[in-house]
Amino acid sequence: MRNVGSSVCVAVISELNDGSVNVMTCSCENYCGVSAVGSMDGEYVRK
Repeated sequence: MRNVGSSVCVAVISELNDGSVNVMTCSCENYCGVSAVGSMDGEYVRK
């Protein structure tokens, strides 16, 4: 991810070929707190 500044929370949401969704976040600690860093990141599969 490119550097977009420290006051911006970036979430990149991508739909994968198998229908699952991948989420990557960057610089969200200012909004959600340091303990939440990476907590939304990962692959999500509909059940």
